[in-house]
Amino acid sequence: MKKTIFFIINALILTACGGGSDDSKSESDKFDTLYSFQGGGSNLLPKAKTYHIKENKNLLVQDASIEETSKYYLTQNAISTFSSPQLDQNTYLLSESATFDGKKLQYSVSNYIAERPLVLSYQYKKIDVSGQLITNDIYNPIRQMNSSAAGQILVAILGLGYSPNEVFPKGSICWQSLSANSNQEYIEFLPYIVDAKVFADLEIEATGNWSNVVWTRFKDKENTLYSNVKLTIDGKDYQGKYHPQNEFFYHKSDELACNWMNHTAYKAVNQPFEK
Repeated sequence: MKKTIFFIINALILTACGGGSDDSKSESDKFDTLYSFQGGGSNLLPKAKTYHIKENKNLLVQDASIEETSKYYLTQNAISTFSSPQLDQNTYLLSESATFDGKKLQYSVSNYIAERPLVLSYQYKKIDVSGQLITNDIYNPIRQMNSSAAGQILVAILGLGYSPNEVFPKGSICWQSLSANSNQEYIEFLPYIVDAKVFADLEIEATGNWSNVVWTRFKDKENTLYSNVKLTIDGKDYQGKYHPQNEFFYHKSDELACNWMNHTAYKAVNQPFEK
């Protein structure tokens, strides 16, 4: 039953697992393939994503969800007119000019075509998590599932879990987001029409008109709004997220947040779903 339910999750990593390598670098020194989980939302099940940075600098993502692959972008100069190119059933091209040195990821967005490309940069803290409890990570998929009553029931039905006090094996690395930078302000949004009523009780912070798109940004007093912008395109409303040129991500000092993992860490986290 578990194998059936988690078929998609496990299928995402098949091409990344591969066989042995003659590369002289150790697993913890390789940055060409990265893994992450994100909450399953109303579907309860976590969703796995695999990122590949190819030798030709193409940044690919294997993802069965829409959050990453359906993003559109709006700036003062242009707007996306198509989603990220799909290469096969679950693989999408995010960029053709990506670099990652283990601390900084930088790339230009593939589905934003303009005279001035949209260049995004992200800074990460590289953490050796070897020996730490696997469930210390706030993004751990089973920990996320256990955060809701329905998720707890699903965990019990499927018999998911780790051995008591199970830790990350030697060579486990994770990357924690520190900051994000871009060469221009932008708004990211999903191309799905929403009811304007969702913005009814929010306080307006700013308004603007970029590339003939009227947008309204709302105050996020509790820092809980993922989509804090209403965009009106051809008379229809959409939700988006405003990004200034410089953003900083804060974590509690005693909090482990693995935005990305290497293969060693990922394999340990994912093993309950492979049984």
